[in-house]
Amino acid sequence: VGMHMLSAILEKATGMNALEYARQNLFKPLGIQEVSWPTDPQGVNLGAGNVHMLPGDMAKIGFLYLHGGVWDGKQIVSRSWVEESVKKHFDTPNGDGYGYGWWSSVDNTGMTFYAKGNGDQRINVNPGFNIVLVTAGDGGFNFDDITPYILAAFRDPKHPLPANPAGVAELQQVLATLPLPPTPQPVAALPDIATAISGKTFRMEPNPLGIGSVRLDFNATPQASFQITFADGIQSPLGAVGLDGVYRLTPGMNLDRVGHRFVEFQDLSVGLRGQWIDAQTFVLEYDTIVNYYYYKLEMHFEGERLNLAFGEQRMGAPLATFAGTMENP
Repeated sequence: VGMHMLSAILEKATGMNALEYARQNLFKPLGIQEVSWPTDPQGVNLGAGNVHMLPGDMAKIGFLYLHGGVWDGKQIVSRSWVEESVKKHFDTPNGDGYGYGWWSSVDNTGMTFYAKGNGDQRINVNPGFNIVLVTAGDGGFNFDDITPYILAAFRDPKHPLPANPAGVAELQQVLATLPLPPTPQPVAALPDIATAISGKTFRMEPNPLGIGSVRLDFNATPQASFQITFADGIQSPLGAVGLDGVYRLTPGMNLDRVGHRFVEFQDLSVGLRGQWIDAQTFVLEYDTIVNYYYYKLEMHFEGERLNLAFGEQRMGAPLATFAGTMENP
């Protein structure tokens, strides 16, 4: 809450929102262009988080702070602010200190400061080793779990590792496969209920998630489409759903809960895929990709009735179950 208030204060003091201010005074000097930062319903950038940028650009910010706010020979951020912001001003329950937007810790590697995002995404700066380490992912790991492997890779420049051509070749082979899309799987014949419910809107009963209605469309291609509307009027576009095990990406469909309200991140995409697990039940995977959250929707159809189980999976939230009825059957 406090950081979000600072975003509003900055906007009032400068006459531009936090994203515009950062673009002029931070991102532009560092050559950072691809940034997304959603806003609250009042149009104020979400000061507590939800900034999306490439890992290489995250590393630029770490590099800037590693060098006391200097970039390419120019003082972009004042050195005094850098030093004060990474200094411990508050103790936290996990034992690390907290400064002004930065966390800090001290161990046998010396003092480390870091910016920490959702899913343990980090910008880690260790002045003693003169390194910046960035992690980005979906929260499937704990940063402390990988620390021993990272430290083992640090070597004294006077005693480098021996050459390992086979290891280098293996690494290059793995890196070459990472950008490749997954292999599509055969699509099983659709059950009869798919034709009956295709293109129909199911109006949901009042529920704690505020879901107003859902709609699925099926055709002869290896993908379907899905649309969700919330009780407060927010509606997603008609998103493509892979039926062959491969996610389809739809821009402008990335919905996330901020406080007690769903907001739409217009410039971000969501990945959808699904499958019929029996003759009446369709399971949809709704992955927000860059927003860390992954939702599962289990839809069981019985004539004009839909029983929907909906839940966020990465945070271990239980499935919420509620029902709906087909409109204009």
